[in-house]
Amino acid sequence: MLDQQNGVNFADFFMSAFLGCRLADDAEVRTKQFTDSSLRWINNVDNHELKTQYATALLAYMHSQETTFQATDFATSFLRSEDQDSYLTSLPDEVSTGVIEKTLGLLHG
Repeated sequence: MLDQQNGVNFADFFMSAFLGCRLADDAEVRTKQFTDSSLRWINNVDNHELKTQYATALLAYMHSQETTFQATDFATSFLRSEDQDSYLTSLPDEVSTGVIEKTLGLLHG
């Protein structure tokens, strides 16, 4: 018999490790993760003019009226073709593919 304290740990183990289930990630967390990862990549661009262009594009993209975003959409719309693969592979798996609901609550400014 499980006591209350161990029951939570058992439930977490059963859901994640045994069944392989995860709770859906919060849209705010995914939005922040995408933005932070994108900025890290942009900050490593050697060409100052391109760095400025990409940072401005990211800001415009995230503040557009669209309610969702997609990394591949950003890459193909705003990055030079020779930079797209490098950018997309630099992103965490959670935000590099798929459509994500845009929620700016965790972003500053």
